[in-house]
Amino acid sequence: MAERTASLAVLPICLLLMPAPPVGRTLVLDVFSIAAVCLGLYANVGVAWDDAQLFTATARDYREAFATRTGIHAVYAAYYFFVAASIQLHAARERRSTLRWSACAFLLLCGLLLASRMPIIAFACAAPVILFRERSSGAAKRAALIALALLVLSGALLPSVRERMHEAWTTAAEIPSSVGLNSERARSRCCTARWILEEHVVRHGAVSRARCMDDCLRPIVNGVLADGHHGPHMQPLLWWIGLGLPGLLAFVLLFGLSAQRAWRRRDHLHLAFLLFFLLCCLTEDALDRQWGVLLFAFLNTWMLVQQKAPQVDAGPA
Repeated sequence: MAERTASLAVLPICLLLMPAPPVGRTLVLDVFSIAAVCLGLYANVGVAWDDAQLFTATARDYREAFATRTGIHAVYAAYYFFVAASIQLHAARERRSTLRWSACAFLLLCGLLLASRMPIIAFACAAPVILFRERSSGAAKRAALIALALLVLSGALLPSVRERMHEAWTTAAEIPSSVGLNSERARSRCCTARWILEEHVVRHGAVSRARCMDDCLRPIVNGVLADGHHGPHMQPLLWWIGLGLPGLLAFVLLFGLSAQRAWRRRDHLHLAFLLFFLLCCLTEDALDRQWGVLLFAFLNTWMLVQQKAPQVDAGPA
């Protein structure tokens, strides 16, 4: 766990020791967005070439095809797409660029196709932070409402998104005994809660955490999930059971201090980014996976150490 989350310490130290970057934040974020667009094109063109019916198949089929082609887990790919969409939404909101609106729409479609529930919900919660700002005009707010309505409508029209949302509402609240889309997460949460209530006060460490989690997961399908790599699928709980209460406090400080800095600078994009990742951390061990921790550590640090605060919005988009 310490090795995987080291980026949270290493990247800030490196960026703080470096001289002021010669390029602005916009260029760095645009490069990230271009990479996300390229990922979406590569994955979806490849999936369409192999079997176009996968776009209307079950969520599992498309997600597995995407992961096979790209080597990226669907949930973390959704992070990339929705974060990049937020970046382009913020840029389009300020510059009224058709190209940026188009990029935002494409990235949203790529994220919706993956049908990862919490990233979709997190983006829907974070987008208003960008769209509804203190000096927004009535026309801008109406346009923002239309954009959010189109997001909800697009999600409702995609069979994979409807399937995943219906599954979330209809899954029984009980400890599962078989492997499925929700069983791993539900079982892991039950194991974590029981462990904290029974014996965890100060710390257990990563090795003890993995061993105890495996013991709890072993009853599912002859122990197929007891492989030493499963966590509670909730980042604050993961740091709690691995590092004790200091770990939980570290999680609160990480997001709390970053949000305080963003609020003081009226950095709406940074606030939206933090809200998005905070919500995603409630359903995934996002900062315990290289795909998640590098994304968060780099972008959060870059926004924290920028030399010039963004200008406060002045007028309609």
